[in-house]
Amino acid sequence: MSKTKTLIRNEKGDLITKSCRSEDDKSIRKNYQYKTQYNYKHDTRRYDDFGRINKNYREEFKAKDKSREIDNNIKHKEKIQKLENKSIIHNNHQDTHNELSESELIKQIIGIKDFDTSKNKDHANSDLSGVNVKSKRKYRQYMNRLGGFNRSLSPVQ
Repeated sequence: MSKTKTLIRNEKGDLITKSCRSEDDKSIRKNYQYKTQYNYKHDTRRYDDFGRINKNYREEFKAKDKSREIDNNIKHKEKIQKLENKSIIHNNHQDTHNELSESELIKQIIGIKDFDTSKNKDHANSDLSGVNVKSKRKYRQYMNRLGGFNRSLSPVQ
């Protein structure tokens, strides 16, 4: 049995490819391939014959928007519940500890083991700095130079 493909227009005006198992068997497979006159990005259901947005399409779009909004609200509520559960656990965990001094609390929050001096210690990339030091500009003399114009210019910063 050879497969044949036929192109047919549906009531919306779209081109449909129907694959049949033989020429006698006109049963259509479930998975149609809708091909519009334009490219695949152009949706003919969106507009009516006069170029206005189709009411049915608008209602479908609103329904999809509502379902997305409901899903987002549910996800947001779940996140809030998780955060509340974590904060309750965190509060219970902190209550079990003895009261800590301010510096120890800061160390715990920031994740620093201890505050220590960096004096007389070797640091990588310590020669880099973010200070903008203004230096006087050195100008090159082009006119009235000794040696004339053929002499190369000295390097200037």
